[in-house]
Amino acid sequence: MTKGSHIAFFDLNVGDWVTVVGQKAAKAGVAAARASMFDHAKAARPGDDVLLGALRAYRKSPPATFKGDREAGLKHLRGITRASRYQIAGETLARQLGAHGKKNAKAKTAAGGKNRSR
Repeated sequence: MTKGSHIAFFDLNVGDWVTVVGQKAAKAGVAAARASMFDHAKAARPGDDVLLGALRAYRKSPPATFKGDREAGLKHLRGITRASRYQIAGETLARQLGAHGKKNAKAKTAAGGKNRSR
């Protein structure tokens, strides 16, 4: 029970209503100690290059259950971390835009974010 809350029940042994008030609940220190008991040191995350290498290795030889099905598994996953997914999306967009897109982006950058060539 949290502090300030209450619950009432009919105690058959006493034959009367018993109200338990939140002040009788465990102290906050006990709850904090219980929470810290489950806290543990987390392993360091590998670098982006290691994670992308694992993803490339997975794509090169997918599990046996996905053999023959090129669309199964992690087909849409381009990167493990958010930063790597954004970077790959940016590179893909730049490739799709080609020279015209790069020229347009460069003109916008030179103009302070606005394309003043039109």
